[in-house]
Amino acid sequence: MANTIDTHHKELRRLAKELALTVKDLFYDNGPNGHCYFFENRLIPSDTDFIDMFRPVAQAITSDLEQMKVHGKISYDSPHGREVDRLNMREWFEKRGVTGLITKVLRAAYVGEYGLEIDQQSALNLLLEIGEESAADEFHLFGDSDERFHIAEGNDSVPTRLAQRLQRDVELDTHLEAIASEGSRFCLTVRRDNASTDIKAEILVLALPFTILRELRMDVDLPGAKRKAIHELGYGTNAKLIAGCSRRVWEESSVGEPRFDTRSTGYTSPTLVSNAAGKRAADSRALMPS
Repeated sequence: MANTIDTHHKELRRLAKELALTVKDLFYDNGPNGHCYFFENRLIPSDTDFIDMFRPVAQAITSDLEQMKVHGKISYDSPHGREVDRLNMREWFEKRGVTGLITKVLRAAYVGEYGLEIDQQSALNLLLEIGEESAADEFHLFGDSDERFHIAEGNDSVPTRLAQRLQRDVELDTHLEAIASEGSRFCLTVRRDNASTDIKAEILVLALPFTILRELRMDVDLPGAKRKAIHELGYGTNAKLIAGCSRRVWEESSVGEPRFDTRSTGYTSPTLVSNAAGKRAADSRALMPS
């Protein structure tokens, strides 16, 4: 779960309301134009310069996605889909004739989003994130992701309050070691207090990252594509620095040079967030003590 919640995350917002959490509308706090972009030492209003720069990108994305459709739906089975997937993002920019400042902005945005340099990302990351619904007179870096809402109590309050409701049904300090199918049920081998034990379950929901799943013994019926994804899917590198402030110093003059990835997030107290991603984040992590 990221810092913010999108408008289309209706289930999460309903869950937060059910758990009596405070969901803040950042657009209400910051206004409908709460996002602004600083790049190459200048402010770029997203409703003017960026729209003109982004228009050919939106047109190229719409064209590619339309060619990827099979029976009216975007599909990897489409020859064009496979062709685009073989292109990294940098190659896609070059082949589609996308140049200038907009390529630098998109690079900064998508390295920050996925934690990998654009020559290590499939072009599909860009195409599917922005989507074919992008209007020619609008600019949205991440498609319909508007990062509009924030849980005032913190995102960790969602699982914390869920656990409070479940009470004794939550088992802590328990490590999953293996999963096996047994007819219509599952057998989970877990380690607790330095001893292994088996748990029988009729319904199993795995909410574990692939990096954990690939370490488990899994004797269950999974499609080959799913197993391949579990064992081979790569991850990017992201790091985040969050600084609490007594006032919005970034809105005052003579405070230095803002970067693309530095912005107000609308917390109760003014908060400055700086993201490091890709090679920069990996280099920073290498300097940290293990």
